[in-house]
Amino acid sequence: MKSLSTLYATLATKNFPLRRLSIDVDYIAEVPSYSHRLNAALQQLFCLHTLEILSLEAGSGWDLDDALVGDIARAWPNITALYTSSSPHPHPPHAVRRLTLAALRPLAFHCPNLRRLALDMDARFPPSTDPTAEAQSPQTTLAVLSVGYSPIRRSTLVADFIFNIFPALMNVYGQTIEEDEDVTKLSLTCHKRWSRW
Repeated sequence: MKSLSTLYATLATKNFPLRRLSIDVDYIAEVPSYSHRLNAALQQLFCLHTLEILSLEAGSGWDLDDALVGDIARAWPNITALYTSSSPHPHPPHAVRRLTLAALRPLAFHCPNLRRLALDMDARFPPSTDPTAEAQSPQTTLAVLSVGYSPIRRSTLVADFIFNIFPALMNVYGQTIEEDEDVTKLSLTCHKRWSRW
């Protein structure tokens, strides 16, 4: 972990126009402080304002939360693609994530060029409409959304929330397993909305 932090610190001091960044961590220890240190190391890169494509891959997933995704959105307003991916092992696909649907608002507000997004999140409860929340105006460039291994309840409400923020969305998909119908229901709900246009 220390070498990763050192690498990020070095990248942050070089002041060159980095456009793509891919971070692939094969294993994340089951130690709570490890995820915190990984996120802190990522924050060192927030000064790279030219970043357009960010890919974060980790075996058991990144421990992102709404605040960190908000920081990512504000730090990298030129981002066109943000990918996070994780494997269902060692955690079950429906492990509760700290990241919620509310994290979509700052991405829509601060990242007008975002076209592709992949996030595992807790999508069981869509946020209520908050008149003071970011992204009151729809973001019209996002075309593809992957919800990964996201627990989803009430797919119609989730689809409504997503489409209010990203009305140009063309494809919603996720990582599914045989006994997982949440993402399938969300995709079908979204498909019905597209077919009405």
